[in-house]
Amino acid sequence: SGSRAFSLDGFLVLGDCAIDRDAMIKTLTFGDGRRAAWLPISIGAQWALTSEEAAKLYPYDPEKAKQLLKEAGHGNGFDISLIVSPGHGPVAVDGAVMISEMLGKVGIRAKVKPTEYPTFIKTWFSTFDFEMLLAYFPPYSEPDEWTYEQYHSKGSRRVTGGTDPRLDQLCEAQRRETDEAKRAKILHDIQYLLADLKFAVPLLETPYYSYGQGYVKNFHYLRDQSDPWLRNVWLSKA
Repeated sequence: SGSRAFSLDGFLVLGDCAIDRDAMIKTLTFGDGRRAAWLPISIGAQWALTSEEAAKLYPYDPEKAKQLLKEAGHGNGFDISLIVSPGHGPVAVDGAVMISEMLGKVGIRAKVKPTEYPTFIKTWFSTFDFEMLLAYFPPYSEPDEWTYEQYHSKGSRRVTGGTDPRLDQLCEAQRRETDEAKRAKILHDIQYLLADLKFAVPLLETPYYSYGQGYVKNFHYLRDQSDPWLRNVWLSKA
């Protein structure tokens, strides 16, 4: 849901203006993350919007957030809950605390509520019974998993309660398009439309690091975290 003070889209516009993504990147990823606009660069730079484009779609403007709050008749702010799962790791909880502090500076008093993972997943994907929710997405490896499966009205992993026929059409079109350049254009259009619809707002992409012993050769991390990466691995002599 949205909140008692705003419609869902109105609240997300306000809350989004109050979130300093650059500060989150610096603190949570030690500067190695990047601004997100739904499709991550890890699945292919041709599908993702650049950090600069994301910054234009989701600008940091706390003064605008304060003004929107005042115009809505809530000059004294309001209270809201923000659920997060420790199952997504310390960075998720730390991120929720940062967001709470940022929202507090514009008048939104967000109380962080750590939630056990099974309940969190049910709330996120099924009941949508929350005011605010912070989640980390797994490293899907194909654009269709980031679009049709999550935002089409018939997607198998829908992450918001919102639907839009224009979004459905674009999600269907990108999975049918075989020309890479044309498909990239459709995927970019999806991300621009999501920015307008404000069903949810993206924050940042966090890097994934994989470490191993020096004698482990030809080990390459796969985005979908599957095991075929071990097929070509070999160990050098000690």
